[in-house]
Amino acid sequence: MTVPNPAAEPNSPVRTVLWQGIELSGSEWCTLEREPEGWRFQGIVLAEVATVPVLVQYAVALTSDWSTRAVEIMTRWSAESEPRTLKLTVTPDHHWQIEREPSPNPAMPQDDGMALHGLVDVDLGFSPVTNTYADPPPRPRHW
Repeated sequence: MTVPNPAAEPNSPVRTVLWQGIELSGSEWCTLEREPEGWRFQGIVLAEVATVPVLVQYAVALTSDWSTRAVEIMTRWSAESEPRTLKLTVTPDHHWQIEREPSPNPAMPQDDGMALHGLVDVDLGFSPVTNTYADPPPRPRHW
């Protein structure tokens, strides 16, 4: 996972928040940073799902108009599991590219990047952060 360490970044955080889960038992740390190309949210979620501890690390890069440029998510379920990563990148004409580690099981339905064509943002169901920039104002209204 390449979620950057905020202390090592030249950009200082605009805002950092800590959320307590309502639907899931857990907590989330999230920071918003200004970048030359736009904005970046990054965070860590620690939760319990069906009595299993879950770790989620994420980074969402946004353009200056709050459209998604890239998403990286790493999950780990319990101490025995191997981390799983999902990377989404978006071209200027809204074509999405999908990468997974480990690769999906070939027997399962495969990712369909074309089904995502034209979308401009993501909704991280495990975090309220992606609900904070719908109909984006000049700056995040909930921060």
